[in-house]
Amino acid sequence: MNRGELESLIADYIHRTDLASNIPGFIDLATARIGRDLRSAENETVLDPFEPTDQISDLPDDFRSIRDISWLQGASRIVLKSSSVTRMSRFQQTGNAPAFYRLIGKQIEITPFQVKEFRLVYFNAPAPLVDTNSENEILTNYEQLYLYASLVEAYFFTLDAGGRDLALATYTSEVETENTRTSKADAGDRPSIQGRG
Repeated sequence: MNRGELESLIADYIHRTDLASNIPGFIDLATARIGRDLRSAENETVLDPFEPTDQISDLPDDFRSIRDISWLQGASRIVLKSSSVTRMSRFQQTGNAPAFYRLIGKQIEITPFQVKEFRLVYFNAPAPLVDTNSENEILTNYEQLYLYASLVEAYFFTLDAGGRDLALATYTSEVETENTRTSKADAGDRPSIQGRG
């Protein structure tokens, strides 16, 4: 599906011919909503190396949320832990290796800071759908998310609370399903205990 096909589908669902010029805006808002909410393999980026040059450094432009940040010590990967401001201040001036991070808007603070090559794994914003032929990984793999997120925006615009609530509930359920699938993939299968026979 491309943006033009999505526009036609949205128009079919809302049964309104007077909103054709508004539909691209609904799609843009849907893209932003999906970028905030979805945590899937299709919107995951591995930036390796990520090379911050100071204790507080800018994150990539398409960054939406962090999955993890780590660095290699010999053959072992050291994963930094998310931390509070208080804890960060206690460790800022120590000579220890990087162990903690916190997010400050579109920046990351790492402490104790050392210049290193990190691996940053994060969830990104979907690429914008700029014209009728545009596609992105999320639209290709989760057409229903784009449809329901766009319908939330359309029904909000038209003050149709019933339609908005139904679209939002469906969208939220779809996002939760995909985010749970990603979490389960991270955790792997639970080991089973074999009975003695």
